Amino acid sequence: IVKRIPVGGEGALVTSPDGHHVYFGNNRENQFYIIDADSYQYRSVAFPQGGRGCLCCLELRNGLLYIGIQRGGPHAGGSFLAVFDTRRQIYLDSIHVGDATATPDVSAPITLLPSADERLLYVGMFQSRKGIQVIDTERHAIVDNISFEPDANNKHFRWVDPLALAWHRQYLVSVNRNNYELVVTDPATHAAKARVRLGGTGNGPRDLAIVGDRAIITHKEMDGLLIVNLDEMVREPNQ
Repeated sequence: IVKRIPVGGEGALVTSPDGHHVYFGNNRENQFYIIDADSYQYRSVAFPQGGRGCLCCLELRNGLLYIGIQRGGPHAGGSFLAVFDTRRQIYLDSIHVGDATATPDVSAPITLLPSADERLLYVGMFQSRKGIQVIDTERHAIVDNISFEPDANNKHFRWVDPLALAWHRQYLVSVNRNNYELVVTDPATHAAKARVRLGGTGNGPRDLAIVGDRAIITHKEMDGLLIVNLDEMVREPNQ
């Protein structure tokens, strides 16, 4: 241990694309922290307009930091993405991502994944029928929504909770906790290319990493990692 930084609480931790900064979005305090990775100097920035509770954050190469906030802000209390310009150190915009069809709306953004060119941002939603919201990062507007239906394994919830997202080739891979499944989706057509049952009875699978053609999944009820070979599942007929 070379340094302890008193940021408090729990939340989302991410590095900047250049590796010079670390951002910690706080789920206990209504602010996030900017930490210099070289000097360990840090400062806090309040969430905009009374926003509270952060579960995810991500900075793109253009210097815009997206912060997934559970409540408050300019959207009548629903969950939203705050857009913070790290170069000018100001908030530029906010994007409502809550589920207007739910009463009450208990949704929250929980994971963020950009497209390769960063023109789109995929937002995995917690406790939302919306599933994955797709954001145009130039217009800061929702342009699509990839939803999943609860299956026979999901006995208690109206939502599936895509808690983790990753890319495998051109396909979107999601860990849908409440369905206890890994799903490979074509983001253009929303068609499921593959679906893998992961099992479970409680909180189910949580985190995901793609290494080559393998998906590595954590599962709260398993004493280890689940490894799924994706190569055969997404191979096209002419391959």
